Amino acid sequence: MNDFLEISFPSDISYGSTGGTEYLTTVLVTSDGQEQRYSKWQKPRRRYNVIHGVKNAAQMEELITFFHICRGRAVGFRFKDWSDFTASKQPLLPVANSSNKFQLCKTYTLGNNNITRVITKPVSATLVMEYQEKVLIANQDYEVDCATGIITVKGEYQQPTLKASFEFDVPVRFDNDILEASLDARGIHSCKTISLVEIKI
Repeated sequence: MNDFLEISFPSDISYGSTGGTEYLTTVLVTSDGQEQRYSKWQKPRRRYNVIHGVKNAAQMEELITFFHICRGRAVGFRFKDWSDFTASKQPLLPVANSSNKFQLCKTYTLGNNNITRVITKPVSATLVMEYQEKVLIANQDYEVDCATGIITVKGEYQQPTLKASFEFDVPVRFDNDILEASLDARGIHSCKTISLVEIKI
């Protein structure tokens, strides 16, 4: 059984979802109130609840179908995080032991502090590659693997002058094996919870 489907969760249901980035931190408090904080994850994980997205029978049918195809928590899929789904003119990361393969990423900067997020699920139709202000042409100058976010260039292009602008999805799975749905009134549907959790790839 395929454990990941390159299919996007319905955007009309994902729109209005709650959730976002999650870190794992242990905080030890001494008897005099001093703190010691230990960050256990170098890379965060993202969580979402799309409970508010189901507003009619058609959307409920979409959700039920998606849940069946994914067999609950068993199969992952793409999810659009409406709060963070774009990247502009981002330098690429070189792939180890390769001179022409680069990984898509997004860097978050605050002063001299930087966090780089590897992007594995770009949206193909939105990708624009640039090299020294020149727009590259897909299939002629490069190829993109939208299942991994790896760019293979066909010319003498070098990082960091090789940059990319694109939209991207988050690889997620359902965080429960039961879909608790109800019909509250004629034509009005709701779910107790629809939790999604990011798959770290």
